[in-house]
Amino acid sequence: SESHTWDTQGEYKIRAKAKDTNGLESDWATLSVTMPRNRAVNRPFLNVLQNHPILYQLLQQLLQL
Repeated sequence: SESHTWDTQGEYKIRAKAKDTNGLESDWATLSVTMPRNRAVNRPFLNVLQNHPILYQLLQQLLQL
């Protein structure tokens, strides 16, 4: 899992590949994204959940989502 924040509005190309637990890698894939604004939104609670997936799973179970 990765994240990035852009400081300027515009269209960007993201390149990524996946690697599994056996070390096998996929081919490169490209995705075009458009950033409509130039400021990042700070969401500390969502950042905590994103950085701690087990906490997110526990919260899902508690709330039965």
